[in-house]
Amino acid sequence: MVAVAQEAPVEPNWAVIRRSPFAAIDRDTAQRWLEATIRQLWAVGDVRQAQNLGLEFYNKIMSHYRADDATPAFRDGLAEILASTFSDLYRAAPDNSQPPRPLGISLVLMVLRDFGQPSALPCFRAAMEDPTAGPRFVGAEGILAIQGELTDQQWAALVPELQQIASRESNGVVLDRVSRILQAGATGTRAETIAAALRAILDARLAGFAEGNLEPQEADGEIVDWLGERAGNADDNAVRIETAGRAGRLLVHACDTLTRFEPKPHYGQQLEELIITTERRLEALVQSVQPDATIPDPTVRVVMFEGGPQRDARMESALLGWIGTPDTPGTLNAEPFNFPVGLGVTRTKAAATAPDGT
Repeated sequence: MVAVAQEAPVEPNWAVIRRSPFAAIDRDTAQRWLEATIRQLWAVGDVRQAQNLGLEFYNKIMSHYRADDATPAFRDGLAEILASTFSDLYRAAPDNSQPPRPLGISLVLMVLRDFGQPSALPCFRAAMEDPTAGPRFVGAEGILAIQGELTDQQWAALVPELQQIASRESNGVVLDRVSRILQAGATGTRAETIAAALRAILDARLAGFAEGNLEPQEADGEIVDWLGERAGNADDNAVRIETAGRAGRLLVHACDTLTRFEPKPHYGQQLEELIITTERRLEALVQSVQPDATIPDPTVRVVMFEGGPQRDARMESALLGWIGTPDTPGTLNAEPFNFPVGLGVTRTKAAATAPDGT
């Protein structure tokens, strides 16, 4: 028997069908073309070629989707078809001999993200479990784009998933987007559930820093800042003290990573932002509990800004003003905070010697 090559699907006449009620025959034509195009895009190994093909796909689809004469039926139908096609192909990907390239996955997700349709939520949730950061990032951006349209039932399923993802996320940009999703959704009856998830995320990440499985990210500071602002508004000293403990531990890990492990310049800048955000929130929490509490002078962030050859050692001295030593308790060791010296953080590499010999 002679094998007959399968013809490529005919591309829909977008200019015509976008103005139509998007009947079944047009939906079928669009779906077959979308599936073939996505398969082609996902198979491309050359980065430049994939970018060009993906940009062509994005511009073509978005130009018709956003056209002034596009009907609501066409827009909704196209979004549903692309979402279902993506889901079917992505689910089948682990069984393929040639799995789709992460860049290709991300480029299709960008279209779904910019559609802004809740029908794509299953695609974004699936992408958040991708082993590579690109699809996770676009998946998170997609959820962020539609978070205001999600139902309480969808949020109830989504929050524990995002909590697990953020607790182990190693990419700072992805973590930032997940944090933003949760913060944006923390309104009304969802607020306490999401706040509890953010507390659990921060606790899991602090444990990961201690175990050496994770590195502090700028977004960790954004989480502690959000929790700190919420604690400050709660007028509950127990909650403020608990949050100050989290902020203090994060500050220790961030300072240690910056001053003891010689991070690359770009990551070092992120750590500096993390230290600024975290220490500012820690200071506000401490003063909201005890206005006359002793604040290290200078603070860690002030010393960091001043720089100089003794910067790291002086930052250590300022940090010890917060967390204390066995001989000299710090602010967080005193009443009413009563945290243990060092806040229970195991510091694995010797600190620089401070100017006074400490």
